[in-house]
Formats: sequence, structure tokens, C-alpha cells
Amino acid sequence: MRSSPGEPIALCPTLEQPPALSVARVVLSALGGNFPLRSPQSSSIARTQATCDHPWITTTGLRVILFDFDGTLADSFPMVVAILDRLSPRFGYPKLTPAVVAQFRDLSSRDVLKQSRVPLWQQPWLLYRIKRELSANLEQLQPIAGMAETLQALRAEGYCLGIVTSNSQSVVEAFLRLVDWEHYFTWVDAGYRLFSKDRAIVRLQQRLGLLPGAVAYVGDETRDVEAARRSGATSVSVAWGFNSERALRKSQPDVLVHHPYELLSWARSRRSQV
Repeated sequence: MRSSPGEPIALCPTLEQPPALSVARVVLSALGGNFPLRSPQSSSIARTQATCDHPWITTTGLRVILFDFDGTLADSFPMVVAILDRLSPRFGYPKLTPAVVAQFRDLSSRDVLKQSRVPLWQQPWLLYRIKRELSANLEQLQPIAGMAETLQALRAEGYCLGIVTSNSQSVVEAFLRLVDWEHYFTWVDAGYRLFSKDRAIVRLQQRLGLLPGAVAYVGDETRDVEAARRSGATSVSVAWGFNSERALRKSQPDVLVHHPYELLSWARSRRSQV
């Protein structure tokens, strides 16, 4: 749903932020679950079935909750690790033993990139293989346990929900249809660079005229904390995704939760403070 020049800004605006192709993102994207790579022209925003009242979200207090996708809403991490392990002979990197996976989970997003052993020229091909296998087995991708009930409660209490992800628009939308979550999210904004999701959050704040403190960004990686901090949103880290609790605490998010119901409790506490 795209707005033409001069047209009043709708609740779900088009964010014209085409991501550049980053060859170095593959290993971190794969290990973090952000697998499908979009072309430089493919960033887009899609409106889903959910709606929010525009005058309501411009009031003070927490009103909009944005989610990362992989590792936060979808439990894609085990699938990605299994695929990477199968592909290791083809691409020449070591097998992903439990010890190696644990080591990566303790590293920041940027440090994972630094320690990657996959040559830069091979990374796009590895990511393509991961994307192809995951897309072919999308039915096996499971939602995070307890998230459906939390999303339902957040929407019932009037929060406006969205997704900002480095993942592919098509994969996210297909997953939402599979698990019947389309009606929870007002918009999906996908295809951003690995470390540029803050731009999507800032654009949303500006286009909707959101007041400070109105937006929270929920994610499972240290780079999600960075994105929230750079955009001025409240950073909410979840301990059930890629990065370990140790790594997340080191990145100093505003909030750290261990179960989706804790996210709901925190949102309710924010509402009571308004």
C-alpha cells in the first residue's frame, strides 16, 4: 500500500528504504535466523489485516510495539543451524558443534561477522542456499511458544503491532498466513540491511508523528538493541532467540524478558504509568 506524493500519510505508510546488498551479512544472518537476502530494490512495507486508530497512537505513552521476526516471533534458529551444518562440507567451514553455536550466541552481532570463516565471495551463495531450503520447508517453521497469546492480548488492549526485519517480505508474509497472525500486525517492513533497521523505526516515528516513548522494538540480538537505541525507541530484548542472555545484558537493553507473557506484563506496566 503506497502513498502518492502529496497524499496524506496513512497509518501504514510506505517506507522508501531500499537496502543495499551486503555480502558480509550471510553468516551472521544465518546464525541469527535472518536468512533470506533481498535485492537492493526489494525493500517494501505491506499492510496486513490489522488496523489502529491514528489519533489514538499519537497520544503519550507506549502505543506501538515493533518486532524483529527471526528468533523473536519465529523459532527459526534451530532450522538455520541444521541447514548450516549440512552445508559446511560444501562451503568449507567447520561443523557447527554445540560448543561453536554457544560461542557465537555469546558474541555481539558485529563480533560474529568478524569471526566468520566463510570467504566474502562465498557468503551470498551460502545465504541463497539457506534461503532456498528454508523457503521450501516453511511449513516446519514454528512460532515462539506463548507468542500467539501475547500478540492477541496486546492487540485486544489496543497496542499497534508491526514487524521490522532484515528478512524477506515474502517469507514473513507467508509465515503470518500459515500461523494465522496476519490480523495482529498493522504493517510488515522487511529487507533492511543487517545494521540499518533503526532507519525503518525512525521513518515510522516521523511519518506517523509518534511522540517520544511511544515505540518499543522487540528483538533477540544485540543489533536489535543498537537499532532501538539509535532510533530512540525503547529496546526490549528477548532471551529465547539467537543471542544469549549474557550477550544481551552486555548490550544494555532497556528491558530483558524471558517469556512472551513477561512482554505483556511489561507493556501493561507502561500503560499504567501514562
